[in-house]
Amino acid sequence: MSLQNQAQKTGSRFKFIKQLAEELTRPHMKRRENNEHTPRDIKTSIRQILKIADELPTVSGPDYLETHESREVAIYEKMPPPNVVPKDLNKCGGLLSTLKLAEESRVILRQNISVSDGFVNEAMGIVK
Repeated sequence: MSLQNQAQKTGSRFKFIKQLAEELTRPHMKRRENNEHTPRDIKTSIRQILKIADELPTVSGPDYLETHESREVAIYEKMPPPNVVPKDLNKCGGLLSTLKLAEESRVILRQNISVSDGFVNEAMGIVK
C-alpha cells in the first residue's frame, strides 16, 4: 500500500512540475512563434507544443475555379525558323516544332530566333 501511495505522489508531483513548466514557458514560446525571424521548423515545433492549428488559406470554390477555367490555350503566329528547331525528335530533345501557350505564360528564349523582332537569346517575356 505504501508503494502505491508513493507512486501516486510521484505521478502527481510530475504532473505539477510539467504544468508549471508549461505555464512558465508558454509566453516565451508565443513570442517566438510570432517573431518573423524565428526559423520555420522551430515555429512548427512551437505550434505543435502549444497545440495551435496551422492556418490554411481559405479559397472560395467558384472564384478559384473561374480563374483556371478562363485560361485558354491559343496558338500564336510567331514561330521559330525551321533551322532552329529540327523536325527530327531524336535531335531536339523531344521539343516540338510548335508549342501551345496560354495567355500570361512566361517564356525565356535560349537561342537567337529573330534579332530584328527582338527575339534574342535570354529574352524574357509574357505571352499576351
